[in-house]
This record gives sequence, C-alpha cells and structure tokens, in this order.
Amino acid sequence: IQYSATVNEAYRVISDPLLRAIHLLDLNDVVLSSETTQALSKDFFLEQMELRERFDDIRQEPSLLRDFSRELHLVLEQHYQVFAKLLDEISPSNLLQARDSIRAAQY
Repeated sequence: IQYSATVNEAYRVISDPLLRAIHLLDLNDVVLSSETTQALSKDFFLEQMELRERFDDIRQEPSLLRDFSRELHLVLEQHYQVFAKLLDEISPSNLLQARDSIRAAQY
C-alpha cells in the first residue's frame, strides 16, 4: 500500500507543472521557502496588484472572466518556459533564476 501511495504522489507531482518545477528545484538543493530567498521585484508586486484589481472588476462584470483567464494562463506558461530554459543548462545562477520564476508563478 505504501508503494501505491508513493506512485500516486509521484504521478500527482509530475502531472502538475508547478509541483514538478518545485520538485526539480528540490532535487538540486534549491530552497523555495520565502524565509530563505530574496524578495520578488517591486514591478512584480505592482503587476500582482493590477491583476487583483482586474479580478475585482470581473466580479462586477463576469463577461471579462474569459479574457482574464486566458491572460493568466499565458503568464503561467511564460514562467514555466523561463523555468524550463534555465534548467536546460543547470548552474547555480540559473537555479536561482528558476527559483524566482517559480516563486512568481506561485502568486
């Protein structure tokens, strides 16, 4: 039964791009916790505030949801592509940049 649980957990991790990225960082001893990493950029947080304001607008105008959802999907895909490109050539610098990309995707 324990092997079944392990296989199920492995499948869950490889099926989810964010969990897979976090696991790959973990395999390379890169800590993702916010206590041990530098803060994300000011521009990133301004973008997050703008996205949340747009989300509030969607509450008042639900027809905007489809476009907003597509935009968020594209943003996540960009983070995953950056992550994948950085891992093509593993180096300490690339791993730290990959970490920051995944931290941004978590927001």
